[in-house]
Amino acid sequence: MSHATLQLYLGADVADGGTFTTGYPDGTSRGDFVNGAEHRMVANQTEYSAPENFTVSFGATTVTVTWNGGYTLSDGTRVRMQYDMPGSSGELVDDTGSAVENTVAVTPVLIDLGNPAAADVDTIALVQLAAGAGDMTLSGASVVDDIAVLDVPRNVTLTVATTNHSARTFTVYGADAYGEDVVETIAGPNANTVAGKKAFKTVTRVAVDGALATNGVSVGFGDVLGLPVHLPITGLVVKEIEDSAIATAGTLVAGLSVLTKPTASNADVRGTYDPNSACDGSKSFQLIALLPDPAFKGQAQYAG
Repeated sequence: MSHATLQLYLGADVADGGTFTTGYPDGTSRGDFVNGAEHRMVANQTEYSAPENFTVSFGATTVTVTWNGGYTLSDGTRVRMQYDMPGSSGELVDDTGSAVENTVAVTPVLIDLGNPAAADVDTIALVQLAAGAGDMTLSGASVVDDIAVLDVPRNVTLTVATTNHSARTFTVYGADAYGEDVVETIAGPNANTVAGKKAFKTVTRVAVDGALATNGVSVGFGDVLGLPVHLPITGLVVKEIEDSAIATAGTLVAGLSVLTKPTASNADVRGTYDPNSACDGSKSFQLIALLPDPAFKGQAQYAG
């Protein structure tokens, strides 16, 4: 990653949740920054980061900064913005040493997703009722010492045979492939299976916010596989591979934008892939992607 900076003085007070605008650093435009991951801001001798303390929206000619630092920035405050540019640091140069304009270096990466087991509707929790709000019993085949351990990072599913439980909210607690805590909320199923968006490697707790009086719910996992690195846009995946051959296109979901603060209900911070072919424990899946920052793992997970 590389950066471009600019400095300004606020022309009015900016309350918590308020906005101000900046131009672009000299010689840059919107396209230089939209996939940047580490935007910084310095004000009142303190460094702030996005999206924890502020968010940015890159427009055609200006950048809108939404301040979420918990206090009011006063009129006249000196602000230094550091906008992150994706790709390797340093410029691309031709054989004469001249900079090549409007280019970003990317790295080809082979993402190996293994040979995931077939989706299972009750491997985390067997079908059960609930007298009221509380934790479900983790009782499925993947549970060891009260923790469900999944074969690969993948999404959690909720299943009910016939009843409408869509008014109930289920909260899943666990960890990702790197051991980071993850919390996700999923609306209950309605005589079907509903799928979460985030990829869990372990599940430690599943809570429901009210009674399940008729036809219990089971908890399992689906075919949506978690990526090990942040995928900023799906178009950077150039090949999908199944068992060493080009695969029929599956469903890719980009990682959560670095401009969006993680919540219990938004996208996986790195991104996911749902193969066109159902996982069965035998088929292997790989992706070839061109990534501007192949070591970036996305934002910190939402952990409650």
